[in-house]
Amino acid sequence: LPKDENKKKSDELIKKKYIEISPGVWSWGGKKAIEGIDASTFKVINDNYAKDSKKVFFKSSPLSKVDPLTFEVLLGYYSRDKNHIYFADLEFNVKDRNTVTPLGGFYIKDQYNIYVLSGMILSNVDYDTFEIIGAGFHSRDKNNVYYLGEVIVGADLNTFREISQSYAADSKNVYFHEKILNGADLETFSAGVYVDLGLDKNGFYYEDKKIDYET
Repeated sequence: LPKDENKKKSDELIKKKYIEISPGVWSWGGKKAIEGIDASTFKVINDNYAKDSKKVFFKSSPLSKVDPLTFEVLLGYYSRDKNHIYFADLEFNVKDRNTVTPLGGFYIKDQYNIYVLSGMILSNVDYDTFEIIGAGFHSRDKNNVYYLGEVIVGADLNTFREISQSYAADSKNVYFHEKILNGADLETFSAGVYVDLGLDKNGFYYEDKKIDYET
């Protein structure tokens, strides 16, 4: 193959999580081979899930209690089979499994409740007005703004926006998770290249604290 074509194929492989490293031998993330697969029935579902006739895998780990015949991915890390709902490799129960709907990010609902992460019921939210903000770490209803289910006290409902999975802002403040990021400049603040790193015209922030940084 021409050099450019080789590079293209190499880039495509790097982007994939499940890689067949030799005939019938699969890895996740290019690491060691996944053990215990039935190569003849192994099927990649998406970047995080695969299955064969006997098992479902989350990344490279078999999910021993999951029924492969009825298993389906709902959205993101959420999935289900005939018995349970799953978040990544954690199983949990909802009140009505048949009405489960993924909301995006880290939230799902059934006809009775809204759940975050691996099944925590958000008993304090308004069901009818609840919605996801951005990538799904933040959310709101008619009363409050939330970070993974925790109320962001005093956040403005109308101007609140997600900056990254850790940082957000409204017309008054910058927030780290559910806390006000004291001293942050609202006009110039942006997310850094790492999850819990932020910066503005005054300097750098790690999580909810300003840090000294010298070049």
